[in-house]
Amino acid sequence: MKLAKIALGIVAGALLLVGGAMSVETNIAIDQATSTFTKSTFDYLVESPDNDQLKAFAANTEAVESIFPVHNYEIALTGATSTKLHLLLSDKMVDYDITFFNPNRVVKGEYKEDGLLLDEVAAQKIGAHVGSSVSFTLGASKFTLPVAAIYGAVNYSGMSTGIAMANFTTAMKASWGEGNEPVLYGFAFLAAKDKVKCAQMLENYIPWGRMGTYEEYKKVQDASRPATETDDAVWEEKVKASWEARKETFKKQQFIGSVQNKDTVMEAAADTVATRKDRGFQLTMLFSILVPLGLAGGLIAFDFLGRNRDEAEKTNGKTKEILRKTIIIFDLIAVGAALVVSLGGTLIYSAIRGHIFVDSLLIYSLPVLVALAIAIPVGMVYSNLVYGKREAMPAIEEAPAEEPVNVEKPEE
Repeated sequence: MKLAKIALGIVAGALLLVGGAMSVETNIAIDQATSTFTKSTFDYLVESPDNDQLKAFAANTEAVESIFPVHNYEIALTGATSTKLHLLLSDKMVDYDITFFNPNRVVKGEYKEDGLLLDEVAAQKIGAHVGSSVSFTLGASKFTLPVAAIYGAVNYSGMSTGIAMANFTTAMKASWGEGNEPVLYGFAFLAAKDKVKCAQMLENYIPWGRMGTYEEYKKVQDASRPATETDDAVWEEKVKASWEARKETFKKQQFIGSVQNKDTVMEAAADTVATRKDRGFQLTMLFSILVPLGLAGGLIAFDFLGRNRDEAEKTNGKTKEILRKTIIIFDLIAVGAALVVSLGGTLIYSAIRGHIFVDSLLIYSLPVLVALAIAIPVGMVYSNLVYGKREAMPAIEEAPAEEPVNVEKPEE
């Protein structure tokens, strides 16, 4: 029984290690999922504001601390390799530090207005590092920028596949065809001075940037102007009326998600991680129930089929002792194998990702550990039921051999 207690102690310790690791890894995963927001100072992400809306936000100094609008392009960036990534361009870099690319999230390098800022995912995908050059094409022109800094991975929406940011220069604007005063932005980072007033300001927000501009709309209409519309003033009024009708129709749409509160996004990200962990744990535990049943059942069936052993062997406790030792030794070998594999996997995965991930690997050994924790007591109970609650009898000591008696032969 001493060996059984040692085995159960090892299994219990391993299970405790896995449970603690699961808690640590869950916290690490939640931190990774939310660090994009916890280490950034913006409060809202506002989708597709037009230039008039941005001016109105900036003018509301009681509610808004600062605002940083960006153009969001998905284009190929080329370093050592070329990959399509999200490129954020802004002509208002003054408040860059409220974005994902802020000093709290920098990994290497430092911000420079004429440099390219990359998150870790983007840097890895294109093989870039601080000081290396990255090129991309806007319109008909190619631009090359030095990498100024690399930041932590951005875990926001579709941008988790890699993101970069740079100053939207006059040359870039001209090449892209935006002109010197771009009015359309993909979204804007907004830092609140008063969160309550800011929330009220954004309550009925309409992303007018999705509609484009009247000038763009008029160009399209002019291109298809009927030959019968000869009066320019009348045509102008018709185009304006059509534009206003489109705006009215647009206003009636549902704009769910056009304003994202950072706190809400963080809570959702943390909940998602926790839910995935819970589901993974539930599936693992279900498997853990099936494994010990099979393991214990197999050992018991093996013994049951071999119960035609000599009755004397059963009576003196040798069969029971053999059965117990077989179960315990098998269990100890399995525990050792599971922990060695988990430890090896942990070290390899940690080396790749840069920090220790324990839960994701040890959780795979949980079914075996649970199986062993159940199989050992089941084996002990079975052996008692079949062979009785008695320990192996001590070996019968053989009587010492009698010393040979020397018989003297009579003298002839």
